[in-house]
Amino acid sequence: MSDAATLEGGGGDSFSWKSFTERLSEKISTTSVNSRHELLAVELQSHILAHPLSDRELVDIIVVLKGTVSLYVDRRSRTMVLDVLRALSLKKAEVFVKAIASVLDPVVESMQPKSITHPDMIATVVAPRFVLLSWINVALPVPIAQLSVEPESLVGDVAWKRLVLLASRLLWGIAPAHPGQRGTKSYVLSSSAHHDVWRTLRRCPQMIGPMLAILTADTSGVDASVLIGNIVSTAVPIRDKSVLWEAEKYKDAIISYIDRVLLGSKAPVSYSSVSDLGVFLRTYVGSQFETLFK
Repeated sequence: MSDAATLEGGGGDSFSWKSFTERLSEKISTTSVNSRHELLAVELQSHILAHPLSDRELVDIIVVLKGTVSLYVDRRSRTMVLDVLRALSLKKAEVFVKAIASVLDPVVESMQPKSITHPDMIATVVAPRFVLLSWINVALPVPIAQLSVEPESLVGDVAWKRLVLLASRLLWGIAPAHPGQRGTKSYVLSSSAHHDVWRTLRRCPQMIGPMLAILTADTSGVDASVLIGNIVSTAVPIRDKSVLWEAEKYKDAIISYIDRVLLGSKAPVSYSSVSDLGVFLRTYVGSQFETLFK
């Protein structure tokens, strides 16, 4: 009997997501990349296309896939998981965004240091953070790209707002604490994470406005700084003036954030939290910013 037939519960039985997901959970830890391809790229993808999927069933699949975050360390396997996530987003877009937020929220929270007395305490469990951020990069454009949601309304969307905040924490945690870490694995992952976010923003620049609104809010902490810098450095070179205008619209809010959070921080501020705002400082530095140093 083939693996596909086994996963379906038998050659002549009707398909059941419950039984498939149970078997998926058992087989997901296989160390064979070829077996992972058969399981994820062939079987799971074909079932997503062929069978209806309830909200609960979609969440159950994402929960099982969460087990690959630390387990799959090769690019091919991680790409297969991302392809499955994209297929799920196409299947049930609105539910997918909420599911990613709810499943990843406790995972990201568990990675946050309880207290920070030195910048080196920030960048911990870097590789899993990188993988989780790639998951969020799949989910963030979904409301605009697939549901035609007005960007302004995303600021009040609880699940989408949570994804933005989770992304900021993950990117901040991946960023190297010191400029001298160039060439290390952490530095390479940080660079790749930044480029992934840039690509996501360039594919869906309509996200820039609502993301800046969320990240510069009064409740934002130092962990929002790296993503704010990433967003601005993405927006400035974009030729679409409406996109640049979105970034400029939040100029005062970003300056206020720098004054309130970075300059006023009692906790250590990592190198990347400052350097990633370099484009903003070079582009908009002026009398308004100088008042912060008087």
